[in-house]
Amino acid sequence: MPAESEQPLAAAVAHLQLRLDETIQKIAGSEGLVVVARVRELARAAHEGHAEASAELKRTVADLSADQRRLVVRALAILLDLMNVAEDRERFDERGRGSGTI
Repeated sequence: MPAESEQPLAAAVAHLQLRLDETIQKIAGSEGLVVVARVRELARAAHEGHAEASAELKRTVADLSADQRRLVVRALAILLDLMNVAEDRERFDERGRGSGTI
């Protein structure tokens, strides 16, 4: 469970990911969203140290078409950008609360 100070950030990231998923579904359809979500889940599990997820991620990515790979790369790059914006906003908000000014 995230620390109390991380909860607003986690909520913001979850909201942004949901909005991104909605956009992916509109552009690439349900099939595209399923591919992106699967790669994202496997990447997260591999990052957490699950060896079987790492192997499955490699197989999954290898089996993607060029268009699917392009979609996944763009979606993950956009998600990382959105996460960075959310973190920057959180830092800005914390500075404003701490000093009494923005």
